[in-house]
Amino acid sequence: MYKANFDTIEEATMPVNDKSSDKFKTPTERLNRDLFPHQKRPHWCHLDKGIALGYRTSEPRPGQRGAGKWVARIHGKESPLGTADDREEANGVEVKTFAQARAACLGEVRTDVTGPRKTLQEAMEEYAENMDGDPRNITTPLTHLRQHAKHLLSRDVNALTVEELQAFRTALKKANMTVSTYNRMRKGIVSALKRAVPKKPELWQQGLETRKDKRTRQQKARNVVLDPQEVTSLVLAAYRHSQWLGLIIDVLRWTGARASQAARLVVDDVHIANGKAWLMMPPSFKGGGDVAEKKPVHVPIPVPLAQALRAAAKGRAPSDYLLLTGDGKAWADYGKQLFYAYGRELAEVLASIDLTHKDGRKVTSYALRHTSITRMILTRLVPLPVIAELHDTSEGEIRKHYAAAILDHAEDMVRAAMFGAGNAGGPPLQEVTAA
Repeated sequence: MYKANFDTIEEATMPVNDKSSDKFKTPTERLNRDLFPHQKRPHWCHLDKGIALGYRTSEPRPGQRGAGKWVARIHGKESPLGTADDREEANGVEVKTFAQARAACLGEVRTDVTGPRKTLQEAMEEYAENMDGDPRNITTPLTHLRQHAKHLLSRDVNALTVEELQAFRTALKKANMTVSTYNRMRKGIVSALKRAVPKKPELWQQGLETRKDKRTRQQKARNVVLDPQEVTSLVLAAYRHSQWLGLIIDVLRWTGARASQAARLVVDDVHIANGKAWLMMPPSFKGGGDVAEKKPVHVPIPVPLAQALRAAAKGRAPSDYLLLTGDGKAWADYGKQLFYAYGRELAEVLASIDLTHKDGRKVTSYALRHTSITRMILTRLVPLPVIAELHDTSEGEIRKHYAAAILDHAEDMVRAAMFGAGNAGGPPLQEVTAA
């Protein structure tokens, strides 16, 4: 490995004669003199900050283009990666395709970037320790990785490439994994990668791109949304089961939060002032980044619920967990087992009111979250950015997962604006059909 001739660190980390990666992918384009004129310095393709893949043209005789050479440049240092597959078939060692050279270039990062390294297995296990929701969202992807791409589990997340992830995606497709199962499974891997390396979201999204679900809107399973009577029955049944289960169900009913967020509420998160009440809901672990840097969300709740929460927490320190189980243990102390501990008691309550399933789908605590978001959409009173903020999610996620409710909302608006509907104007339908 030799040092390139750069005068400053800034110059060393900038691509030189940078070209789109698409122009490097095929021998035909690389041998095109218009795209890659012969020169002493390599043509560069920028891969990441301070990292570039170079293609050095070769002309053994004037006017005769030979096979080019791949070169890696990492933070100012250059090293050869082998011959390009311009004139002979790649073997992945001496002769490499663009994808192989790119993977090799990013693989060099492990020896050039300082700081702690993390494998994909470690990143996913770390995410599992802190994740919200069903632990199977991580255990299932891990199972498929072991079956179809075991080598990726030991790869440094900083060195993973789009091509490697795409190969895993292709393997799952060849194994006849359904579109809905794949799209659900990929979220666990992408979430773990975003948390481990938050600066590369586009790479993870491109490598594990979602597959298009060709089912009709009627064929797709919707989120379970409860009607007002069902929500009331659920809350009352939870209070009959125990005051402690009733309180957490009531909080979920009014806030639409995830159970793991509500479990991390502390006594000091309950506020009452000027006839209004609200909770400072802890942020979730979703979306990547450092959770410690995320701010709690101000979520309005009814004053009677806030008073009940304060009464239940009387005598406890402001930093103590707010919501407890029947034996005095905090729900938050269950950690990643919360889903199972909480789910068992909720299942008993749902069975007592014959609400274990609705529309062919199993009812879980997430039904209260789906109901909260959907009802806010359909009221037409709360802007989508506000709904996203209150529920600690994004507008994009709401559009993706609540499209059916949004479409129903739009359909209602269109019908209300149609000629002959209400005060929209136009001749009555009877007159039109009679004519």
